[in-house]
Amino acid sequence: MLQLSFACLGREEAPDVVCCQDLDASAGEMLGREAPVEDLIAIRGWQEDRLILHHGGEINIGIAVSLDDGLIVPVLHNCDKLSLLDIAAQANALVERARTGKPTGDDLSGGTFTISNMGMLPIEHFTAIINQPQGAILAVGAIKERPVVRSGQLAIAHTMMVTLSSDHRILDGVTSGQFLAEVKKLLENPVGLVV
Repeated sequence: MLQLSFACLGREEAPDVVCCQDLDASAGEMLGREAPVEDLIAIRGWQEDRLILHHGGEINIGIAVSLDDGLIVPVLHNCDKLSLLDIAAQANALVERARTGKPTGDDLSGGTFTISNMGMLPIEHFTAIINQPQGAILAVGAIKERPVVRSGQLAIAHTMMVTLSSDHRILDGVTSGQFLAEVKKLLENPVGLVV
């Protein structure tokens, strides 16, 4: 049975445990296959005053990991070729290597998009800074119960705020908005990420 561990406080070793960040990465890789949103997550970057293409369109998602002495961003390579469970298993291994000080050179290179998750803290909303030469970064806040309106009725739902920072030399606001709309749609119906 697939367990969704939304708190992401401590990753389990088992690859069948999927946290919120894994869902975000999977949503990101799915969106990376769709133009024009693919520009945001896979294709473009900015380096030394010029537009660059990343790794022939690979979708390599960085995961921001906090260490005692700073931040490190290990990279899930070729996410578009991985299932959600593979993303979860590889993310677990990447985070473990990063936290134990044993990342490989490959673990720290080639990112095309980064996800920064503060869900384990009581941070609902924040703005992350883009890792150059990438074109965007997704900041993920904590999941909280909030009042929502469904079919004209007030209800309580688990919600999560995300913020996308994008480099406007590469991406316009409409493309960034389309990306966020699609992330919202996929995360509200995560079954589409599993099948």
